[in-house]
Amino acid sequence: PLSCDRRVCRTVVDVLEKAISEAGVACHKGGTYVCMEGPAFSTQAESNLYRSWKMDLIGMTSLPEAKLAREAEICYAVLAMVRKGADKATHIKAGRKVKNAGIELSEYVMPGLGGKTLSREHALETADALNRINADFIRLRTLAIPNQTELFQQYSQGNFQKQNNCEIVAEILLLLQSLEGITSTLASDHILNLFEDLKGRFPDDKEKMTAIASRFLALNREEQMLYQVGRRIGLFARLDDLHDPFRRTRVEETCNRLGITPGNVDSVMDEM
Repeated sequence: PLSCDRRVCRTVVDVLEKAISEAGVACHKGGTYVCMEGPAFSTQAESNLYRSWKMDLIGMTSLPEAKLAREAEICYAVLAMVRKGADKATHIKAGRKVKNAGIELSEYVMPGLGGKTLSREHALETADALNRINADFIRLRTLAIPNQTELFQQYSQGNFQKQNNCEIVAEILLLLQSLEGITSTLASDHILNLFEDLKGRFPDDKEKMTAIASRFLALNREEQMLYQVGRRIGLFARLDDLHDPFRRTRVEETCNRLGITPGNVDSVMDEM
C-alpha cells in the first residue's frame, strides 16, 4: 500500500517560506488541514467539531492532489490561507519570486470581480500583472457570490453591480486580447465558467481562445440564452453543442418548463 504519512515535501515548504519572506509577506509555517467534500460550506456543527480538533484550515482540495503527487513521486506542498488584499506590485513581486525559485505557479483570475463599474480596469490591470509574472498556468474562476459573504451584502444593498454572463465574456475577451509576451497555459476548468474548451497555451493558441469568446458575443440573444442554460445544467460544454439536436431539445424543454427567456435568464442563472 502507498504510504502517505508525510503528505508535503519539507524542501518545497522551505523554498516557499523563503520566497514569501523575501517578498516581504507574512508567512506562518505548519498547520493541520481538513479536507471535506464539496462544493459546499460546512454546517455550524461541523465547523465546531473541526475547531474542537484544533484544525487550522478547512478546504475542498489539496488532499487528492497530495495522494496523486505521492503516487507519482512528485514533491508537493500547500500554500494556503493566502492573505487577500495585497496590491498589484506585491502580487507581481511574489509571483516572480515563486517563478525564480523554480516552483510551478498557477494564477487564478476571477472574471466579474470588478463588477460593472470596474470591469474594464479589472481586465486590463489583471492582464498587465499576468504579463509581468508569466505564470505557468492561468486559471479562470467566474465570480460567484455566496449569501454568507460581505460582497453579497454589498450586492443586496446595491453597492456592487454584478455583471451578467455576456458582460463577463466581454471582460474575458479583453483580458485575453491584452495578454502579451507570455508562455502561460490557460485553463477554464470550472462549471461556473461558460466555456469548458477555452484553454490553450500563449501565444500559439491566443487567436483560438479569443475566437470562442467573440463567437458567443456574436450570437443572438436567444442562442446566448440557450447556451447559458445548457452549460449550467451540464448539457453544453462548448458552443458547437448548440448544434447537437438531442442536447438542444433538452435545453429548450428546460427553458420552456422553467419559463426562461432572454429577458430573465440572468436572474434565473443566479438561482441555478
